[in-house]
Amino acid sequence: MKRREFIKAAGVASSAALLKPNLVFADPRQSAVYFDLHPFVAAHPEAVFIKLTNVSDKTATAEKAQAGEEFGRELFVLSDEQGASAKSKIAIKPNLTCLGGSFSVPRMGILTDGDFVGGFIEGMKDGVGMNGSQFYMREGNHLGDAYCSDNQSLEWYGPIAEKVGAHLMDLDSGRSMAEAKLANLEEGSEVIWREVPNGVIFNRIGYVAPLNAPDAFNINIAKFKTHGMGVTLTSKNWQGTNIHPYVHYCESLSKLTRGKAASFIADVNPEFSDNVTALHAQHLEAGVPRWDRPGSDWNSGWGMEGWSQKTLDNLSASSMDLAVIEGIYGRDGNWMDGPHAGKSQDFLTNILIFGKNPIKVDIIGHWLAGHEPGNFGLFHSAQTRGLTNTVNPHDIPIYNWESGQPARESLDSFTRTPL
Repeated sequence: MKRREFIKAAGVASSAALLKPNLVFADPRQSAVYFDLHPFVAAHPEAVFIKLTNVSDKTATAEKAQAGEEFGRELFVLSDEQGASAKSKIAIKPNLTCLGGSFSVPRMGILTDGDFVGGFIEGMKDGVGMNGSQFYMREGNHLGDAYCSDNQSLEWYGPIAEKVGAHLMDLDSGRSMAEAKLANLEEGSEVIWREVPNGVIFNRIGYVAPLNAPDAFNINIAKFKTHGMGVTLTSKNWQGTNIHPYVHYCESLSKLTRGKAASFIADVNPEFSDNVTALHAQHLEAGVPRWDRPGSDWNSGWGMEGWSQKTLDNLSASSMDLAVIEGIYGRDGNWMDGPHAGKSQDFLTNILIFGKNPIKVDIIGHWLAGHEPGNFGLFHSAQTRGLTNTVNPHDIPIYNWESGQPARESLDSFTRTPL
C-alpha cells in the first residue's frame, strides 16, 4: 500500500472509531466469559465486611437506590479465567415474607428494602454488563399452595422488578408462581431439588427455581430486623427459598409430617425426632441458653433445636454465593408488634453487613443489633455441624468496606443499635 493510501485508510478507520467505538474497542462487559465477587471477598470466606451507607430517611427512594447501585457495582468483577459464567441466572432472595396487610410506610421494615434491591440489580447490570432478564427475585411463600401467593409485598416489588427487567412472579416454565403447587411443579424450570448432606431433619429439599440451580449465582439479601426466633437475618431469610411445605420452619416438629403429601414425607429423615432429641440433649448439657424450656412446641428447647436443625439442613444443601444484611434501617419488633406502645418501629442504622459465610454474617448482625450471639442456640448448633468455627463475634475478622476497598477494623469501632 502506498503511503498516501495508508494515510487515507487510517483516517477512515479513525472516523469509524469515533462514530462506533464498540466496533474497534470491544466493551469488556460484553466480551468477558466470567464474573465473580471482588477478589478479596472471594478469598476470605472467614471474614465479614461492613459498609456504612448515608441514607437520610427510610422513605428516601433515590438515596436507597443509589446505595444499592453503588454496592452492586463495587462488589463484582469481570474475568476471562475463573468465576461464574457471565450468562448465569442471578437468583436473589430478598426478605419478601408475607406482609400481613397492604403495603405502607409502617410495614416497610418487614421486608428487605425494595429500592435498595432494585439499585443493587442496576449496579450489577452496569458493573458486569448483565441484562435484567438474568435476575430473579424469589420467595417460596408466593407459590400457589404456600402462605401468601397474593402477598402485598408485590405492591412494592412489582414495579421495581418491571423497572429493572427482573423476574418476580413469573417462572421459566411460563407459569406464574401463584399457579404452581407441590403436586405439579416442573423440575428445572419451577423447582430445583437438592440433597442434604448428613441431613438431621431433611434428606432432600425443594427450592423455587432458579435458586440453587447449577447455572445460578445465589445472593441472599436479608433485612436487619427482629423476630420470635431472635434477629431475622440471612440464615432465616434463606428458609423462604424453599417450596411448600418445606418452607414452614416455624411449625412445631410434632406437626412436621402430619397431613403432608407422601412425596414430602419421603424427603424427611425418618430418624429426625431421635436426631433432634440427641442434639438437644448435647446442647442442653453444654449450657445453651433457653434450651431448658420444657415441652415440644416450637418455643420449647427441643422445638428450638428442631428449628435450628431445619435451618442448618437448608444451608448445608445450598450453594450460597453471597450473604447480605440490608440494614439501611432496622426493625425493632416482630412484624407490626413491638415494644413501642405495643408496636414495632424502624430506626435508621445505615449499615450493610456481608460475606460468604451466612452464619458468621449473622453472628456479626446479632452483635450489631445489640445481642450476645452466644445466647442463640442456632450458632451453637452451627458450630456442632462445622458451619462455623466460633460463636464469638470478636473472633471473626472484620473489614470496613469503603469505596470498593476493604480495611481491617475492630468490631468495637462500629455502632450497635439495640433491637
